[in-house]
Amino acid sequence: MKKGRGVACNHPSKTIMDDETLSRFLDKVEVNQDTGCWIWVASLNRHGYGQFNCGGTMILAHRVSFEHFVEDPDGLQVRHKCPCGANKKCVNPEHLRLGTNEDNVLDRKSEGGYMSAKAVAMEKYLLSENDVSAIRAMHLTGRFSNSEISGLFNIESLCVELSLRGLRNGK
Repeated sequence: MKKGRGVACNHPSKTIMDDETLSRFLDKVEVNQDTGCWIWVASLNRHGYGQFNCGGTMILAHRVSFEHFVEDPDGLQVRHKCPCGANKKCVNPEHLRLGTNEDNVLDRKSEGGYMSAKAVAMEKYLLSENDVSAIRAMHLTGRFSNSEISGLFNIESLCVELSLRGLRNGK
């Protein structure tokens, strides 16, 4: 990937960021110190993935990151492999891998969908089933933000979200 040629972004599949565009990209990222995830805090598409405006074209932020910092995906998918489960908002190039659509489908199956995220949260943060139930109950009251819940359990907000994913799956 060529960098710093003075071109902001010229084509969705050939993202080239100059210093100014790279700075604009990084301004939309917050680093999670616990997981190392670079959380995209700007525009999301309808599927929850970060998106970045390159020359008037919205491009998936994790693809932009991978192409800029690692290599041109050359038609392959850029998959998330974060320590706390697949995090659609993560743009850390070290948490991204190339693969086919089949690889992506296998990733989701091996992670078990939403319940895998809950299991990851339980394992990483030693949450019991009772803890996860309490997190869900607190969330359902509407009186606690994810940030407040994470403070009470001494875990990060992302893992509160992961614990809640099982709720969205009806389990």
